[in-house]
Amino acid sequence: MGAASMLALADEPDDYEKWRIGSYGEMLASFKDYGTNRFYGNSVGNTKQRHNEISIPRFILSGDYKLSKRWTLSAEVEFESGGTGQAYELEAKASSENGEYETEFEKGGEVVLEQFHLTYRILPELNVRVGHMILPVGLTNTHHEPLNFFTATRPEGATTIMPSTWHETGLALFGKFGRGKTSFDYEAMITSGVNPNGFDKYNWIKGARQGFFEVDNFSAPAYTARLNWRGIRGLRLGASVFFNPNAGKNSDKLH
Repeated sequence: MGAASMLALADEPDDYEKWRIGSYGEMLASFKDYGTNRFYGNSVGNTKQRHNEISIPRFILSGDYKLSKRWTLSAEVEFESGGTGQAYELEAKASSENGEYETEFEKGGEVVLEQFHLTYRILPELNVRVGHMILPVGLTNTHHEPLNFFTATRPEGATTIMPSTWHETGLALFGKFGRGKTSFDYEAMITSGVNPNGFDKYNWIKGARQGFFEVDNFSAPAYTARLNWRGIRGLRLGASVFFNPNAGKNSDKLH
């Protein structure tokens, strides 16, 4: 069972007795007819060159444990690009004319705690969750497993302008109500916000996500809401909003 389907807010299945574990992963092979430079701004475009790649973008482990009938503890850990990155330097001696020089190599990858939260079930229409959660902004965040998008990689449009997967720490209310063609589910959250120092013209809000340091600035919390309509089998219509007033208070360059 995929991790996100296990940890989804409004559609979370309850078909296990005490605890369960899950995982998923990706192995991606890309066969390209252009070189490593993807810049197309020159007059001739990119150089036509065979360029193939293979990688394991991510591997996820997740689990849920029922503390009681109403309380559930859930966690999800993601290993990206082989785990934690590393950097090392190579020193080499050249001719006496050039002297000595150093070359630094860096390897990407990280281990991320994507979800870690405690859920209290009250009614189908109203439940409470506190901890580290995925923000339901867009389709890719809450449905980010490889089987839930139709391309080999996550959609570039969604992952370029906003974080993917976008997870923050805070408090959430969620539930579902109605039947048949009037079936709805909702999520409402107050979480840590964004750091405006990360905004630029190339990645919009993506670069403003916190999480680079041991603690996140919570001086100006953010508010997220989503509403879905599921009145027709196989069809979901929804909208989400993210609002972070006074985000400047989360800046790491306050004077």
